[in-house]
Amino acid sequence: MRALLSVSDKRGIVEFARQLVDLKWEIVSTGGTAEALRREQVPVIGIEDVTGFPEMMDGRVKTLHPKVHGGLLARRDNSHDVAAMKQHGITPIDLVAVNLYPFRETIAKPGTTFEQAIEHIDIGGPSMLRSAAKNHASVIVVVDPNDYGLVIDAIKNDSANPELRRSLATKVFAHTSAYDAAILGYLSRSAEELPATLSVVLQRRQALRYGENPHQRAALYATDEAGIPDNVAMQLADVFAGDVDFHRDLRKGDRFNVVYEVYSLNGRAVRSGRVVAAEFVNQGKSFKAVRYGTSYYTPEGKSLRKAFLRSPLEFSRVSSGFGMRKHPLFKTWMAHKGVDYRAPLGTRVRATGDGVVEFAGVKGGYGNAVVLRHRGQYSTIYAHLSRFPAGLHRGQRVTQGDIVGFVGQTGWATGPHLHYEFLVAGQARNPLSIAMPSASPVPADKLAEFNAQVAPLLARLELIANGEVASLE
Repeated sequence: MRALLSVSDKRGIVEFARQLVDLKWEIVSTGGTAEALRREQVPVIGIEDVTGFPEMMDGRVKTLHPKVHGGLLARRDNSHDVAAMKQHGITPIDLVAVNLYPFRETIAKPGTTFEQAIEHIDIGGPSMLRSAAKNHASVIVVVDPNDYGLVIDAIKNDSANPELRRSLATKVFAHTSAYDAAILGYLSRSAEELPATLSVVLQRRQALRYGENPHQRAALYATDEAGIPDNVAMQLADVFAGDVDFHRDLRKGDRFNVVYEVYSLNGRAVRSGRVVAAEFVNQGKSFKAVRYGTSYYTPEGKSLRKAFLRSPLEFSRVSSGFGMRKHPLFKTWMAHKGVDYRAPLGTRVRATGDGVVEFAGVKGGYGNAVVLRHRGQYSTIYAHLSRFPAGLHRGQRVTQGDIVGFVGQTGWATGPHLHYEFLVAGQARNPLSIAMPSASPVPADKLAEFNAQVAPLLARLELIANGEVASLE
């Protein structure tokens, strides 16, 4: 069996490839994806060895070749297609994992030129996705890293049935449709008249209990046009991580205002820098932050850095909460003493607080696990990991945010996820609701300096609040 992997978003791709190799699959890859796999000692066949042509024109041409698309589009039950593959030396491709150049992220960056935007229009990626999705009866196609675990399970259990294949193919066409809509919207901006064609693609953000009437189904669909650079959005999540759980607390109508640095070259913005002030309004409650020194504080000088982060993952979703539940393996009701976060294989797991590694290894049903001991009576557990960072060992000191492992499904796990426990004096507590201790506030002898420095930042936040606001729809 042969898989072709070519991704821009490399979350989980190494672990996905490793598992395919363990299942005796052959991996074909391109460019940066192939390099990333080779660095991790994953055996790879370069695309140039398949096509007989080198990648050329700065990577513009590498997969647009009959030995790629013939391998994707050939119907395995069609004798003419099979004969054509044999005649031309084409090896069938049975799985494709592709995601596309980050076009929307590129055009959202300050100072992006038209030429730079055009270079981030992916051609080969959508072509491979569409070919594989059209022939999904024969080819498993994956566009979302969150589906890697699902696909591995289906291959292991020989359950890649028509329903699963169609579902994955449907996701591909939704993805490429949204991608094309973003390109159309960008190219139409410069037109003096209103565009002849307007394409709007919305994503389902939340299922609703019922529609306009109780018997109708409904869901909330929205698009994100705030234009905030990705690294700024990630900083916002980090700044407010102690107060807002970005896995479960976001609601329609939440909004934020942000002041951040922009670096320029010859008068043109080239990249965004640090967030220096921000406000996040979550469920009607306002949280404000200003940067002072290397940390973030409330306008009153209280530290926003909690002793513990609310979550060990940057973004994912809670798949099983704290409390009694029916165990997915044993089918009996028992106490669930932690929180499970569903995430792609290989997702980085962060230490939620400063501490010392008390254990790192295999721990019964936890599988690969890390136990951290923190100041006072606190400790945390990170379980079902696929692997540990190189060199992690007992007695090692870690800082809040350090990587202590990677999401897996070792031990008693039915799919890729992180099991996280928060203990106080050895007793499990709900990490989603327990009050977290804060770090030290601004020292009294520095308050005057603090107030003078943050006053103009707060004034700019107020100005933004009265103007254009980015809102979570």
